[in-house]
Amino acid sequence: KWVRDHCTVPPLKKGSAPNSETADDRGEMLGQSFLDTMTIAKEQECPLYTDDFGTKMLAQNDFGVAGFWTQVMLMAALADKQVSEEEHNDAVLELIRLKYRHTTISGQVILYAAKKSNWSNTDRFAEVLETLRGTQMELRSAIGVLVEFMFMLWQQPILDFQRDTPVMAALDVLADQRDDRVVVRIMRIAVTARFRMAPLTESRVQQVISAWEALRMKPGMIGLQ
Repeated sequence: KWVRDHCTVPPLKKGSAPNSETADDRGEMLGQSFLDTMTIAKEQECPLYTDDFGTKMLAQNDFGVAGFWTQVMLMAALADKQVSEEEHNDAVLELIRLKYRHTTISGQVILYAAKKSNWSNTDRFAEVLETLRGTQMELRSAIGVLVEFMFMLWQQPILDFQRDTPVMAALDVLADQRDDRVVVRIMRIAVTARFRMAPLTESRVQQVISAWEALRMKPGMIGLQ
């Protein structure tokens, strides 16, 4: 709707339209509208806005057309104060809900989702955690994001069980399809480094990790009540 209300649709100039067997093959593979859009972007000297990685790379490599995608636009809008942090976080959560792949998340986004889910492993918080499941995300990067979330979580004026529940849920997802012992070892090191100026809080966080580790060793027990 915004595009229809605010954008113009330039025609594809006849002289710049692809006219070759290669172009025909591309049009059949991609769809003619995709091919025409890349050509118009080149002709108008505009960047191509697309969330499809394959389209963006083909436009860049074969047409010399630079591209950007939604999350980069959101980051730029936040940096320029065109959107608030809350609006930015809501948009990121919506990308995750819509199953956009490779959506970058931060500890702040996870904390925001936890707040919206009332500190329970439901709704938006559960959806955000799913982005950390499995081996697609590099383990140390995922742990770095989670530890930053935990650091901010312990600054919230909430009860202990409201902190324990999201941390336990996060560890469950992080350890899925991974070695529990490796996850715990790296997590403990990262917690020690991040909480070095708050030793009492670090001790409490390490206790939660120990409780999770003990529960993982007991069949049929998956969390705290």
